[in-house]
Amino acid sequence: MDFDSLRYFMEVCRVGTLTRAADGLCVTQQAVSRKIIMLEEELDVRLFVRTMRGMIPTESGRRLREKAEVILDTAREIKDSIGASSRLRKTQLKMGFSPGTLFSLGVDRVMRLIAGYEDLHCDIAEYSDSECEALVADGSLDFAITISPEASKGFAYLSLYRDDYVVLVGDRHPLADKAGLRLVDIARYPQVMLDDSFRMQAQLMARFRRNGLMPNIRTRLSHDLNVAYNLVSDNEAVFIFVKGLIPEAIRQKTVCLPLLESELFWDIGIVSRPEIVARYPFIARLADDYRATIG
Repeated sequence: MDFDSLRYFMEVCRVGTLTRAADGLCVTQQAVSRKIIMLEEELDVRLFVRTMRGMIPTESGRRLREKAEVILDTAREIKDSIGASSRLRKTQLKMGFSPGTLFSLGVDRVMRLIAGYEDLHCDIAEYSDSECEALVADGSLDFAITISPEASKGFAYLSLYRDDYVVLVGDRHPLADKAGLRLVDIARYPQVMLDDSFRMQAQLMARFRRNGLMPNIRTRLSHDLNVAYNLVSDNEAVFIFVKGLIPEAIRQKTVCLPLLESELFWDIGIVSRPEIVARYPFIARLADDYRATIG
């Protein structure tokens, strides 16, 4: 449990829907939904009842709201009394990150590195892949941790970590006995795809087109991956996703096959404008220091 989880929870309590909470927090609806699900799993309780009027806190949710209010108020007091004066002496940078990236990199590892730069303060918020690029491009963010951007946009890109794409299929799916799959093998089967705000989706669609293929799209998702996992488990669709982001519980219920497409992988890195990287050495230093921690 962390402060962001409690902050997201409190915003949903205040406004009553994931959509309005996401707008108020300036993050994606996916980010808010994921925080609520993680809280419910960690506490092993249901925090909200979903109704036509919105999301209503359960009894457990009301108890958590009382505790969270005290915790967040105390945190704000500490920040106001101790942090304000020290931040005035630091370089202030605005950093974004896209869904799943910090989880793959290791949230604690990244936060420890940033906290170790005594002369740096980062304001951090989550955005979709495409939002990260747009906000870096217009100067609203100094840098973002996201999936490799389009080369044509002229960004500076510092790669941090790579992971493989895999294909999830149900255990009774016609493809389940394969050792690995190419896009041509799965194109005719119904697929779950993420929406176009995810960089990985743009990568996959570009590769389908390059191979002269048109995928059979069963449904598109913006945030609730449980829909994808359920369709896969029921043998109704296949789902291409990032290997390291698939929960162990899902791996046990499905078949996870390598995607055999050369030079197609999930590449997490820092995106910024070249002049910003030159102006603030912290950005390149963060990339170097992170790569050093993973060997």
